[in-house]
Amino acid sequence: MVRNGSAAGIISVVGSATGPSFGRRERALVVGGGHVGRAVASHLNETYDAAFLGRHRGVVERTAREGVAAHHAEEIDARALDDADATDASLVVVAVEDAATTLLVVQLLRTRFDVPRVVIRVDDGEKVDSFDGLDVETVLVPDLVVDEVAERLEPIADEVADG
Repeated sequence: MVRNGSAAGIISVVGSATGPSFGRRERALVVGGGHVGRAVASHLNETYDAAFLGRHRGVVERTAREGVAAHHAEEIDARALDDADATDASLVVVAVEDAATTLLVVQLLRTRFDVPRVVIRVDDGEKVDSFDGLDVETVLVPDLVVDEVAERLEPIADEVADG
């Protein structure tokens, strides 16, 4: 499967679970991000007990059809995060496109849930500083796009240089 740059970049940062914990897989929750979030949740479900929470009904339904626990709700709904077992998650990926919503979700995760690892998607490099001091790992989407384009163009550049 070819993954788009955002999903692949988040997946590369997240990696995979450290293995079974007391006979069960660790819990991961992906919050928002539309199809990017769905792709990340689907990938994580291979090694984690993954769930997806999102506000787009069609994406949530597709995620459920792929065998991932899926919850239709607003990303900033604390009750929905609780229903999606955020408390039991060893990893939460906040893939929401909007930095302000991401900040609210991270604040909820840090104040109401004891999530050990939070990875966030940021689409605007100027907003990265907003997350300083929140103990999160940041995936900056424009950097992923530049890296992906450079990687795909490298063989062509080598041919031109050799040719």
